Parts: sequence; C-alpha cells; structure tokens
Amino acid sequence: MAHRTAGEFPIHHRHARLMSRRRHFLAEAVERIRQVVPDATEIWCYGINAMRPETPGSDWDFIVMLPSSVAPERLELLNNLSGPLSDIRSIGTQTLDVQALRVDDRSSCAGLIRVEGFRLWQADHDGSAQTLPAYPRRAASQQISNHALG
Repeated sequence: MAHRTAGEFPIHHRHARLMSRRRHFLAEAVERIRQVVPDATEIWCYGINAMRPETPGSDWDFIVMLPSSVAPERLELLNNLSGPLSDIRSIGTQTLDVQALRVDDRSSCAGLIRVEGFRLWQADHDGSAQTLPAYPRRAASQQISNHALG
C-alpha cells in the first residue's frame, strides 16, 4: 500500500488517484471555500467519496480547519445551517457539505477525518496559499520503464 505525504499526513494511493481524476472539481471546491473562509489553515475531504470515490447519490464532505485562535462564536456561525458555508451547496451536479473545525481540535470526529480523509490544501507557514498538490497517475519515466519491461 503506497503512501505519498502531504505534510505530516500520509496520502493513500486511492486518494492520490482521486485527486488526480477529480482535480478540477476539488480545486474549485477549495477556491470557493477559501473565498468564504480566507483565514482557513487547511481544507480536508472526508466521508464516503473520500473512501469510495464517486458513490452515486452521495455528497462530498469537506472540513475547513481554522486557526486555534478563532473565536467559538465565529466557528458556530460558520457551522450554522444558514451560515456562510451553507452557500457552498453544489459545484455542477455535485453536492457539497462543508463544516469548520479549529486546527487544534482533538475530538474523535477530527481524528477520524485525519485518518479516513485527506488534506486538499493548506496555508504556507507565512500565511500565503499553497496550491492543490499534483498527484499524477504515473510519472512519464515510470510509464516508459513499465512499457520497456513489457
């Protein structure tokens, strides 16, 4: 079971394939979330589509991690059913569910997200944006090597 890393969290090979296959959708989701929550520190994808991609009829679940200094009232406002994150309901035909947590949240829910999900985006240490990582299906040199081995 090959893993790639995104910071200190491993990326499972199925997540890497999903990120490659659904790159445009996931980049659009990250961009929309960051417009609503510009102080996000990380954005994670989790849930059924992270575990079994593109399960018919299921929504895409995202968690926005906020700085540990965020006020509890702001977190509550973001997670309110009629709050700002509720405006991000769909991209094309895909339904989204976006919630927010503090980056230092140690609840079982936050732990499960970090184990079963994968980080799509994180802010650089200086606070600037880091783009969605590229996980190609295969590197060109690997394709050539595999072809040569027949």
